[in-house]
Amino acid sequence: MSEEILTATKLSEDEDSSLRPQALKEYIGQQDLKDNLDEDIIAQQLGLTSSSSYNYDLNDFSTVQNEGLLQQIEDETASQFRERNIQLQMNVPEALPMRGDASLIYSLFRNIFSNALAYASEATYFRVEAEARHSALFTFSDNGPGIPADIQSKIFMPNFTTKSTGTGLGLAISKNIVEACGGHITFETSEKGTTFLIYLIKPKQ
Repeated sequence: MSEEILTATKLSEDEDSSLRPQALKEYIGQQDLKDNLDEDIIAQQLGLTSSSSYNYDLNDFSTVQNEGLLQQIEDETASQFRERNIQLQMNVPEALPMRGDASLIYSLFRNIFSNALAYASEATYFRVEAEARHSALFTFSDNGPGIPADIQSKIFMPNFTTKSTGTGLGLAISKNIVEACGGHITFETSEKGTTFLIYLIKPKQ
C-alpha cells in the first residue's frame, strides 16, 4: 500500500474530528503543490462524503497573506492559460491579510483557477482581483459563455460535473473551505461571462 493511500486511510479512520484539521493540513503540506492534490482525500476531510460538512475551529487559523499564494498559482498555471489563448490578468494588492490556513487557501484558489481552465474555454481573459472591505474580497472573472441556467444550482454540489472526466469536487471543496474559514462564496453569471466572489475574514487588528 502506497504512502498516500496509508495517509488517506489514517485520515478517514480518524474518529476524533478535532484531529482532522491538523491531519488534513499535514497531508496538503506534504504534497508538491505543482501537482494536483487528491480531491477525494480533501473532500472526505471536509465532510463532503457525508450529509453534513465539517467545520474548523477558527482559533486554529492564523493570518495568511495573499500575494505569495496567488503569485505561485499564477506561475504554475500561466502556460496553461497561454495554450488556451486566455489572457491571465492579475490585479491584486501586495498585502491583503486574511484569516485561515495557507495550505487550505492555496487549494481553494487553485481550484478556482483549474475550474476556469476547464470550463471557460471560450473566454479570452481570466481576471483575478482583490480588495479589502469588511472582508477580504477576491473576485475571479472570465468572459466565457456563462453557466447555463439549468445547472447553476448544482455547481457547488459534490460529484457534479459536465465533463466526462474529473471528480466534480473542485467547487464543492472550494465552497467548504471558504465556509470552514468563516467566509462566503457566490457567483454571478450571464452570457457575457462568470465571476466568482470569495469573501474571507480579515484578521483582528
